[in-house]
Amino acid sequence: MKIALAQINPTVGDFTGNLDKIVAASRRAAAMGRRDSPSFLSWSLCGYPHRRLPGKSRASWLAAAAAVDELAAATRDLPTAVLTGVALAAERQSGKPAVNAAVLLDGGRLLLEQHKQLLPFYDVFDEQRYFAPSRSQLVVELDGVRLAITICEDAWNDKNFWQQRLYTVDPVEELMRQPGLLCISTSLRRPYWHGKRALRRQMLSANCPP
Repeated sequence: MKIALAQINPTVGDFTGNLDKIVAASRRAAAMGRRDSPSFLSWSLCGYPHRRLPGKSRASWLAAAAAVDELAAATRDLPTAVLTGVALAAERQSGKPAVNAAVLLDGGRLLLEQHKQLLPFYDVFDEQRYFAPSRSQLVVELDGVRLAITICEDAWNDKNFWQQRLYTVDPVEELMRQPGLLCISTSLRRPYWHGKRALRRQMLSANCPP
């Protein structure tokens, strides 16, 4: 499997504009003549809001779900699968308004909807207030490869890398038996953090078995 890393500049709340950018980048990946799977950053479909604070209107979550359906329809004819991030409505019984999600689309259908499990509640992050955590990590098969998706902080809790862990659960540890594991993140977009790229490279390398 080959992954086409597609970086766009989404606008918060502009579902139509962001969708157009994702479709255009997906078509460029398809034009390469291979069955690449374009992978976008988390929040690409809805835009990255200030301090990750989502809108409070349930209508915005419905609009996000509609945008996912439109993206599936717009990429139905492509030979590529498309992976992107979006905030969606949570189940009402969760007590939270939304979930931080990754969606994997293939041939016009939703192949996987994975919710973020580890929700930061420190520094500039306030995710536990707004998002319901995932109750499980899902695995699907794409082109004969068993594939799992994690979102940002879900890959940040390796006991062999961090001296002090913030969570008791390590989603990546549970998934390491899978041949394919993708993590979508906007972590590198945070400015004014010297050495961030090197730290993330070291951290993710530590997750990879020899």
